[in-house]
Amino acid sequence: MISRQFFRKTIPRVRLKPNSIRTQLGFALGGITFLLAFVSSAIMGQVVQRHIQEDNGQYLAELAYQVADKLDRGMFERYRDIQIRSTREEFINPQTPASRQREVLETLQKTYPDYAWIGFADRSGIVRASTDKLLEGEDISQRPWFIHGQKRPFISDVHEARLLAKLIPNSTGEPLRFVDIAVPVVDNQGNHIGVLAAYLTWEWARNVENSSLRFSQSPFPIEMFVVSQEGKVLLAPRTIKERFQKLELASVQAAHQGKIGHRVETGSDGKTYVTGFAPTVGYRDYPGLGWVVLLRKNTEIAFAPARKLQQQILGWGFGFGLLLFWGGWLMAGRITNPLQRLAEAAEQFRQGDRNVKITQGSGQYEVNSLGQSLTSLFKTLSQQEQALKTVNESLEQRVQERTRELSQTNATLQTEISDRIAVEQKLKELTTHLQRTNQELEQFSFAAAHDLQEPLRMVVSYTQLLAQDYQHNFDESAHEYMGYVVEGSKRMQQLIQDWLTYSRLGSGSQKLAPTDCNEVLRQVLENLQEAIAATNATITYNSLPTLIANKNQLIQLFQNLIENAIKFHRQDDFPQVSINTELKGDKWFFSLHDNGIGIKPQYLKRIFVLFKRLHTHKKFSGTGMGLAICKKIVERHGGRIWAESQPGVGTTFYFTIPINPEPSNELS
Repeated sequence: MISRQFFRKTIPRVRLKPNSIRTQLGFALGGITFLLAFVSSAIMGQVVQRHIQEDNGQYLAELAYQVADKLDRGMFERYRDIQIRSTREEFINPQTPASRQREVLETLQKTYPDYAWIGFADRSGIVRASTDKLLEGEDISQRPWFIHGQKRPFISDVHEARLLAKLIPNSTGEPLRFVDIAVPVVDNQGNHIGVLAAYLTWEWARNVENSSLRFSQSPFPIEMFVVSQEGKVLLAPRTIKERFQKLELASVQAAHQGKIGHRVETGSDGKTYVTGFAPTVGYRDYPGLGWVVLLRKNTEIAFAPARKLQQQILGWGFGFGLLLFWGGWLMAGRITNPLQRLAEAAEQFRQGDRNVKITQGSGQYEVNSLGQSLTSLFKTLSQQEQALKTVNESLEQRVQERTRELSQTNATLQTEISDRIAVEQKLKELTTHLQRTNQELEQFSFAAAHDLQEPLRMVVSYTQLLAQDYQHNFDESAHEYMGYVVEGSKRMQQLIQDWLTYSRLGSGSQKLAPTDCNEVLRQVLENLQEAIAATNATITYNSLPTLIANKNQLIQLFQNLIENAIKFHRQDDFPQVSINTELKGDKWFFSLHDNGIGIKPQYLKRIFVLFKRLHTHKKFSGTGMGLAICKKIVERHGGRIWAESQPGVGTTFYFTIPINPEPSNELS
């Protein structure tokens, strides 16, 4: 910090004369800088704010469309579940016991726990069978879903529970709300025999919200609303839900007109928000209920970067203005002060003081030359005139040369600075684009694999149901084909599960901690005990170190490598796996050697690539992702992995783990 003594010594020396060159030069430089900073901050703030509004609006509109699509698809799945169950033999056959019907309903509820209640009522409105026996024997003939469900499939909008409010556990403390799904049950002769109905808990929509916003790239909180066709709020953030009964916003009206977009609007709390909106439009034969999905961000938070940029530009402009004012004032003083001293000496000489001496200072060379010329002028007028002319000519030439040199140097410097700024900006843009692309690819792969599990689960489930219910109607070829379908679906499930495992390595937050590799290996051998016993495999290892690592991922790494060694063993010998470690410098070197079938040299680099398999599924099972997962685990711990092999002799896998990983190597 600048001390008070500095100000006491410096400030009294400053004399700002309004008409002096140095004062005017200082104010001119500082004022221009202030003006440029103010104008730049205003323009840049508006431009950045418009870009932020557009980017956030487009992102929220796209995310709202995705959430609306998920709501439609989820309702379609539940709608189709109930329709399919209504055609089962247990319900269309009046002779089926209620216990068997209840068993089928409870199996469906366990498969999808968001069904709060599922029941079958006969055509008189008496509940014959239901999950957990709730409402069995009760007359529900006056319920809207039963009345409408006798004629055609029926879906009600969200409503609060009535009959089941006191029967179903409620851990949230909020009123229970459901969506009713009801379909008519018709026997083989086309006679109406009852209604199959389900109460889908509205907490299902909260799960859709969590899954949709969990991987949002936005650094700011996003609020989600689901609005009914009448404008009533069906879903809102828990902290503000009670403050909204009905939303009358332009975005809701636009969405009800089938539009998808975004706008900036004021909420009922008086704050402005960037709001993205999209309507639900149904899916396949599910007609939809006219819901509207709103996603919004507070502009005070969203536009904060623009305001911060304005403040920074003003701050830097103010600082540079002061610096230029002070620098201009000082530089002008280096020119005017020596000239002032010379003027005072000349005035003294004019007034008759012949003892005036012009002292030579340490200032500019040109000023000292001028002083010498004045001294010569005092001696003789003629000599001074000639000397003054020579000095003036020399001074002018030197100034011109110095000016040219400075101009050339300044132009070169400006070119170099511009080139460097352009390169740095380009590098920054490329780095930002690469990071965004990696995040989007990682998010997409995780979300895609996660969303594929549900339809694949249904393929396996319904294929097994088909094989079970119609097994007497299939010939041998049909049973064989059904086996192929089930086997292929299960292999696909394993592939998706491995892909999820691979994707999770790049998401979430998993900190490093001291991990005993001996404990890790004991856990792996326990996990593989059936495979080891089935092949009479032998696993040997020396004392393993304790690493700064993620325990779960080390278990996955060792298990994949040992499982491969057991799987790819020679038929004429039992599997033998030897594990060794060695400390070299700041890294632990691990080696796993087996006596298996080996790998040809040309394939050693391909084995760590996703989905690369060297054998068919009939010969060796697997998805081709195990070694790719191993590679990613090792690299995220700051190490590397490779393999050496001789076909028919065996393979050795090597990998390294640093002793003290840098903070950037944490699994994140």
